[in-house]
Amino acid sequence: MPSVIILLMSIVFTNPLLGSETEPPTLREVMRGLEKSLKKLDHGIFFEDFKLIKKSAMEIAIHPKPLGELPKILKKLGKRAPSFKGFDLKVHNAAKEMAELASKKDMFGILNKHSIMLKNCVGCHLQYRIEIASLLNN
Repeated sequence: MPSVIILLMSIVFTNPLLGSETEPPTLREVMRGLEKSLKKLDHGIFFEDFKLIKKSAMEIAIHPKPLGELPKILKKLGKRAPSFKGFDLKVHNAAKEMAELASKKDMFGILNKHSIMLKNCVGCHLQYRIEIASLLNN
């Protein structure tokens, strides 16, 4: 349990999108942070660095929310908002499970959850990216 607390604290204090701004991050900033975490995760997987896998997976799992833009996005999506939120939840759950699997050095399990996570990232982008980008760029 103490290692989980230390891990979470290190993520909070080393992630530039968490706790360092007075305003919540924009969706673009959140996505760029996720991109960086995903690159670290992939590096960890490639080199079988389970500590890096765990750390970067947790960064993805507890990524900040674009709280300033989220109400506008959800209003625009209307009845489709639960599906949008569902993608984020699936990404969160898969990333969290990857971190747990990294503790067990279960590479096959990590790869399975990685696939699920990417499927939901790309699925969300395919369904919502153009619409949301258009909304936020106006």
